[in-house]
Amino acid sequence: MFMMQNESSLRKQNVMGSPGPALVSNRPGRGKLVGATVSTIAILRHLYGASGPLRLIEISGPLSLNRSTAFNILRTLAHEGVVTFDPAAKTYFLQPDFGEAMMGGGRTRDRERRLEEGMARLAQLYKINVTRWAVRGERLVLTAVAESPAPVKLSHNLGQRIPLLQGAVGRAVAAAMPLADEDIAALFARTVWQMPQDLDTLIADIHRTRRRGWADDGGSVPPGTRALAVALRDDAGTVEGGCAVLLFAGQYKARDERAIVAALEQICADAR
Repeated sequence: MFMMQNESSLRKQNVMGSPGPALVSNRPGRGKLVGATVSTIAILRHLYGASGPLRLIEISGPLSLNRSTAFNILRTLAHEGVVTFDPAAKTYFLQPDFGEAMMGGGRTRDRERRLEEGMARLAQLYKINVTRWAVRGERLVLTAVAESPAPVKLSHNLGQRIPLLQGAVGRAVAAAMPLADEDIAALFARTVWQMPQDLDTLIADIHRTRRRGWADDGGSVPPGTRALAVALRDDAGTVEGGCAVLLFAGQYKARDERAIVAALEQICADAR
């Protein structure tokens, strides 16, 4: 937008007879390209196109980058909040909201803090993992986990990607967007499912989610578990992902599950 305003201003000056070019060109000049910048952009593109989190060698190798150079760039990007590093898996993945992170807005940092604090409180209270998922094209990526303090718990890997319609969080996102039935059917047909799914059942689940405002997994998660989720919106009201919990089957009664959902709804509302 800044460049468009600048260009318009320059053209106006030229028409009025003031000094200024008649046309602003965005073609590069003959100066030398900055190698570090080229490498950084290559890394960002590689992470954006990846199907999941990547280790250092999986980044430096395909891009023919020196491992030390790639590591230093990734460390810098992680420091700036553009890339997330998972120390347990030693992997990197691109933050879905990296544009806001690069702007360094205080509102974004405050919003992230509120989300993290709310998720942590819920994880402690109910002894469950609380997850945050972000929409990335036709997939959802796991961007944050508040860990349960229980000795036995369900694990999650940061950067994990799943189909947009999968599980409770997928149903919550599809219902909130909202996706029409024909859009759901088209997306369903393009999705490679790890477990068998039924389109009519999925559409019915999404309609039920739309009516009540929260989703369960509809029996689509691994046996012995149960998921609950609500959609997460940004300041403008756009659906950006969702917050979810994954429980052991029978871990809580229906009344307690509804209390967990209410807490999830409050966490997402407080973050706006």
